[in-house]
Amino acid sequence: MHSAGPSGIGPYGIRSGINHKHRKGWKGAILILCGTLVLFSLLWYKGTLGAGEDSKGTIQRAGGQESPPAAQNTARSANGSAGGKGDQAVRQGKDGDMDSKSRDSGNTSSEDTSSGNTSSEDMSSGDRSSDDMSSKITGGGEMEEWMLTLVNDKNPLPDGHEVPLKKLDNGLQFDARAIESLNAMLSDARAQGLSPIVCSAYRTIEYQQKLFGKQIEKQMSRGFDRRRAEVEARKVVTVPGTSEHNLGLAADIVSESYQILDDKQADTPEMQWLMAHCDEYGFILRYPDGKTSQTGVIYEPWHFRYVGKKAAREIKERGLCLEEYLGDAN
Repeated sequence: MHSAGPSGIGPYGIRSGINHKHRKGWKGAILILCGTLVLFSLLWYKGTLGAGEDSKGTIQRAGGQESPPAAQNTARSANGSAGGKGDQAVRQGKDGDMDSKSRDSGNTSSEDTSSGNTSSEDMSSGDRSSDDMSSKITGGGEMEEWMLTLVNDKNPLPDGHEVPLKKLDNGLQFDARAIESLNAMLSDARAQGLSPIVCSAYRTIEYQQKLFGKQIEKQMSRGFDRRRAEVEARKVVTVPGTSEHNLGLAADIVSESYQILDDKQADTPEMQWLMAHCDEYGFILRYPDGKTSQTGVIYEPWHFRYVGKKAAREIKERGLCLEEYLGDAN
């Protein structure tokens, strides 16, 4: 056996220490190279995967499988300001009653809800008139019949009467065949710097029954017997089935600055504008001043009824109420 010399030189004249260091250097270089290759492979794979996902998304959109989110409708509908004040309770100016032949804080219970949401078409200013819309829905021969339906104490709605409804922004509902005209009228009023609010629209007969029953109880608490209490209640709340709110073509509209249902509502700028222009959209002031003997209802400067543009214009020009126009006045 040969032994290394004092200088670390092996038996064959090779320095064993230097040879060992060289082997360690090569091993480190190989590890670094392998690590670099692995890292490069991972980065390449990730980039390829991301590109494939982007391509997949592009194909889905191009193929119609993925639709972009619908643009939010920012039009202001018949509920008043964007703050949603249209569904708040309306204070009363007479006896604290919540209904005076049409008074209501806006019922949005499940029995009043509709399956249809208000679409962007419902918010439009009415490029197509509701008269045209209704002729497509009901047929030209029936168009004026539904517009001019008379509802009062002598003419209750028939049993099972159904109304095609659409929702306003505040959850209240209106006849789907006339809602565009209502939205257009209020939108144009707001364009004049006014702030009208719909506080009541369609009511179910069941809800009307609750209002009438509460009014009877209120009158009985004043000392009237049941029969007399019903008579007095009729002066304030219409009998279920005889209210225009059950018809779906009536809307109680108030000024944002004065939300009390009394005669002073007529002095607000909103009501002044609506009374002057409502016929242009097919509406009339349903219970005008001085017509209580014909309508059976007190003066209500907040209650507007859709009858179609032709009838509205004639009623306004001739100074009539709906009963007189239809030949049904007392």
